[in-house]
Amino acid sequence: MEKKITLKIEHKKPIEIITFTRGLSSISNIYGRYAQEGVDTKILMSEVRKGSIVIEIIAVALVLYESVHPIITTLNTIGCIWKYLLDPQNETEPPVKNEDYQDAMNVAKISNQKGNVTQLTVESVTINNDYRQYKIIDENYNNKIKPKLIDNFYPKQLFYWKQTNFEKLKAGNRGVIRDISEAQMRVCFEDERLKEKMTTGNNWQNNGYVVDVITLQVRRGFTGAKQRVCSRCYYPTQPRQNH
Repeated sequence: MEKKITLKIEHKKPIEIITFTRGLSSISNIYGRYAQEGVDTKILMSEVRKGSIVIEIIAVALVLYESVHPIITTLNTIGCIWKYLLDPQNETEPPVKNEDYQDAMNVAKISNQKGNVTQLTVESVTINNDYRQYKIIDENYNNKIKPKLIDNFYPKQLFYWKQTNFEKLKAGNRGVIRDISEAQMRVCFEDERLKEKMTTGNNWQNNGYVVDVITLQVRRGFTGAKQRVCSRCYYPTQPRQNH
């Protein structure tokens, strides 16, 4: 049984390749979670059209679904998450899996530039997301949903740099948040633009930065069957300068 989901992107500004591919991968991730367990399923890109970015994604399931096809569930999942995050005060939180939130955000992020619009269609059902909606969705996700999904999430922590590295290697960035630990810890960034915000301006080396931070356990090295575990690292988001 075959169904299609059409992804159409109206764009006035270029879209980062990594943002675009993450969005596509996230559609596939959600589809895979709701496909019938144990059944061989595939999701394929069949066509890229000229003009605006228009992609036909084929969802192939090697059985006939007696209930809702998982590609329809995929669209409904993304749509209900976007709808809830646009107005969490008045909308009911959808009964979705935790992983669905991050994947829905990755699809929404395709519209993270002014003038860009993302449209997803299955049969006669269409959902849309533009830059203005993305900013609302992203803010509500970071403030209301993300802290509940992550056990080691610490909002509004005062961070100080101890060491920075501007080479291509990601190692060499270290800082301290005394309310979490007096020890210096490695700093990891999902987006280098966050680091740029925290390493520019007057006297940035000595300024404090208020950050929402995730602590991660970094594992490295093997000795026989034993694995050494080094200290935690900080994964900051949403930096705000604190003089």
